Amino acid sequence: MGAFRAAQEGGVDNVIETAKKLGITTLEQHFDPTFGNHQAVTYGASIATGGANIRAVDMAYMDATIANMGKMIGTKSYAEYVPLKDLKNTATDIGADYDTAVRQAIEFQRGNIRIPGTREIDPVVVLEVRDKDGGLVYREPDKRESKQTIDAGSVWLLHSIMSDCTARFVIWGCGGSNNDLGLDFYSGGVKIPSGVKTGTQQGPLKASDTLETWMTGYSRHAATAVWVGNANNELVNDRSFASANATVRLWKNWMGSYHELLASRGVTDIAQGFDDQAGERGSAFVRIGGDRPDGGARTSSTANRP
Repeated sequence: MGAFRAAQEGGVDNVIETAKKLGITTLEQHFDPTFGNHQAVTYGASIATGGANIRAVDMAYMDATIANMGKMIGTKSYAEYVPLKDLKNTATDIGADYDTAVRQAIEFQRGNIRIPGTREIDPVVVLEVRDKDGGLVYREPDKRESKQTIDAGSVWLLHSIMSDCTARFVIWGCGGSNNDLGLDFYSGGVKIPSGVKTGTQQGPLKASDTLETWMTGYSRHAATAVWVGNANNELVNDRSFASANATVRLWKNWMGSYHELLASRGVTDIAQGFDDQAGERGSAFVRIGGDRPDGGARTSSTANRP
């Protein structure tokens, strides 16, 4: 498999560092994001094929960063960064250390603590608050934090793969509408340039079982991650890949509807592609994202539990 070989030849630690630069907050050697047993977690090349715990919001934020050619845009994170040596384990620690581990696990899930080296910028969650009479209570300032975390040329190479429907034609195809299982999506009958990636985690007993499925991707205006699975880790019914089909349909129809909404609000460039960002061998570009004052792609994540 190409992804496995790339991780093996490029180096697993380099994969982890790149993922962190793109916005992933759960990856590090000897760090268990469930706070069970940190020392038991050691990643190999299977990290490239789903062998890691990843958050949907991180995947969406990563896709937004890819859409921005390596530029992360958002608001300053107020999370506390806790050294790995200070993290406790629920599986092996006892007494006060166990209590600390439970507390740390909860705070990590809430996003209040992070491990060093992960992102210092977060997506903006609330843009505006109005009272019952429509009066403006709060509006997020237009100015955003912005940081070029990855070389734009390298991201362009990644985008060229994720946006090429012929590169995934053997399994999914290109698609002609939001009602088929090709990965391209449409808004108002118009194909929207995008980059996408699907994912399937098999069950522990046999390859025909599926534990969960993903679809993540982006356009010039939005980045979305969809996860389908069960919170209790029960298998999803996947005969004929039904659950994977559901993930694809959810992602395509959500993205199509969202871009139609943008068009109805006066955004005229929803079908704009990425060619103007290529520059000289994919060098940095100036502006992305339609009517966003900071030029960033919007971020959303969806978790669906059947």
